Amino acid sequence: MTSALAAGLWVGGSVVLAQAALSGLEPALAARRIRRRARALVPSSPVAVRPTTDAVAALLGPVLAVLGRGARAQRRADAELPSMLDQVTRQLRAGAALPVALQAACTGRTEASSAALAADLSGGAPFATSVERWHDACPTPARGLAAAALGLAAEAGGSVASVLDGVTDTLRDRVALEREVAALSSQARASAAVLVVAPVLFAVLAAGADHRVAEVLLGGPLGWACLAAGAVLDGLGALWMSRLVGRSR
Repeated sequence: MTSALAAGLWVGGSVVLAQAALSGLEPALAARRIRRRARALVPSSPVAVRPTTDAVAALLGPVLAVLGRGARAQRRADAELPSMLDQVTRQLRAGAALPVALQAACTGRTEASSAALAADLSGGAPFATSVERWHDACPTPARGLAAAALGLAAEAGGSVASVLDGVTDTLRDRVALEREVAALSSQARASAAVLVVAPVLFAVLAAGADHRVAEVLLGGPLGWACLAAGAVLDGLGALWMSRLVGRSR
């Protein structure tokens, strides 16, 4: 294995791990962003290193996109709840029954569990069972609050629209707060990503500036052990900082 090939693999893999631990990327952009960041880290060896980083990005880009897919889906589902409940209350005030109102609010939505809820209600499934399945498909606290409100409204009756109005306002405030917290913590996430990538970048630059460093790191068991220990510690640091940043969201 040449020094250029090893450097390309090391940089590309480290950028992927940092991004996977600290953020999520859409599938169409994952490989492109990994390539761009890896090339920016090693601009001095475009011929030898870029094919390697391109291969790493092509192979691991889809994996990186999948890692953040669940969290993104939950955030999108929570963000749709206020508008869905608004539609339910409008249908109720127009004289519709609660199952009919909920079915109308969920019909046409792209989120899979909401579409499944509409299909269950249109097929005559019990209201409580349908709402429970809808909650279990994406068991977030916001959806739990909405499911509890819908279940109580179905059992107790009364002024259902007023109750759902209060829940909708609560969910809308929660979504706005989560967006604000995400915006305020973006600098911390960027700093964490820099701290994860910096040791790898320093090792690559040191190996490029002095061939003896590359020979030690790549030429024997001692260097391999150093690289393995550094990768493990860097990965643990990325996970730790991801936990720290995640607590603020």
